[in-house]
Amino acid sequence: MNKTSKLLLGVSAAAGLTSAGILTLGGRTDIAGFCCIGALACLATGGMGTQAIKQHVFTIWIILAVAIGMFFPQYFLSAGDFKLTKLIVPLIQWIMFSMGTEMSLKDFESVFKSPKAVLIGLLCHFTIMPLAGFSLAVGFGLESEIAAGIVLMGCVPSGVTSNVLAFIAKANLPLSVTIAASSTLIAPLATPLLMKILAGQFVEINFVSMVIHIAEIIILPIALGLFINRVIRNQAQWIRSVMPLSSMTGVFLVVLLIVASGRDALSRLG
Repeated sequence: MNKTSKLLLGVSAAAGLTSAGILTLGGRTDIAGFCCIGALACLATGGMGTQAIKQHVFTIWIILAVAIGMFFPQYFLSAGDFKLTKLIVPLIQWIMFSMGTEMSLKDFESVFKSPKAVLIGLLCHFTIMPLAGFSLAVGFGLESEIAAGIVLMGCVPSGVTSNVLAFIAKANLPLSVTIAASSTLIAPLATPLLMKILAGQFVEINFVSMVIHIAEIIILPIALGLFINRVIRNQAQWIRSVMPLSSMTGVFLVVLLIVASGRDALSRLG
């Protein structure tokens, strides 16, 4: 660990303790917010120089996005008359496009090489996760909109997150990539169907509209990314290094905007 990392981690610890102290004593939340955000930013930056923290840096950045959205939501609601929540769908499409540029048809070869493992993974993905979300929603007696959101969290594909966790855990990464890619491709049908079955009692679900909407958000951007990867992957290698970073930035912004727009509801949930 170099001196800069040590300094940043020290500042992070001090700022974190200050934030906790202010909140415990009922002091100004804006100052506590600045301290909390500063602590997380220093932890993420300084953690890059520490092996034990480095693999968790992306998670820390996501927690930082949540902290910013919770403490200072007013700055991320609108820009003039333009509501910033309108950027969420384009950002998700960009993330899906970025994933597509990292994929090729070869990624799906293992579906045919080990179909049993892939099918078991997909079956578990679209049964255990949705049922867990449904159980939480019913068990805690959440409001209809919140309950539907929890169920939706269980019904959507895992995307790149599961691959990151598989990599950290030294699991079967090729299998994880294949299951994640396959679940993403069948999500436009699987997710609306599961939502209709499990969340139809909470909110009205329009199956056809949801299929079209998810296809626009997932299938089209990924297909375009696959096409770009196929056509120019040898001529523009820089894309492969830029896209992962831009994808993570997109996730950060999506989380920030969602938390900021739903801050009051999140505060009531406890």
